Amino acid sequence: MAVIVSSAITAQIPQKDNRIAVHEIHTDTVGVQWSREYLALQNEDLNANLAGYAAVLNVQIPNFEINNNITAIEALGMSAVISLLYTTKSQTIQTVRNIYAIASALQAVAMGDWLNTCTFAELQAAFGFPNVAAYNAFKSAYLTPQSNTASSIRSATGA
Repeated sequence: MAVIVSSAITAQIPQKDNRIAVHEIHTDTVGVQWSREYLALQNEDLNANLAGYAAVLNVQIPNFEINNNITAIEALGMSAVISLLYTTKSQTIQTVRNIYAIASALQAVAMGDWLNTCTFAELQAAFGFPNVAAYNAFKSAYLTPQSNTASSIRSATGA
């Protein structure tokens, strides 16, 4: 999914050393503007630079959102409010699944607590459960105990 919907070079200022000071504005799907300034050589293709940076932003912005979502989930478990401006809940669930496999005990508790709020269909897509019975077995063995542990931690800490 393309995040950047428009890009423009807004300034090209010649410098004494024969370089050009370039200012770019990239606008994303929700109207946020991302600005970049750099010095270019006289013979650089500024439009290619513009397009190249837009491509970088198309990758970085969703990754940034997912990283923030993971940080919120690790800190707040089921209380985490995730952002879905540039990504989907499925992408966040898939990332949580990938990290869950190698998570520390505390991370796994928070992630399990958050995953416990997801639906069967959402988790089936990420975990590949063949049926509801497999999902229920996984939920009983991992998510419910982790959610209970997280609840105990919240009670003990007043969170």
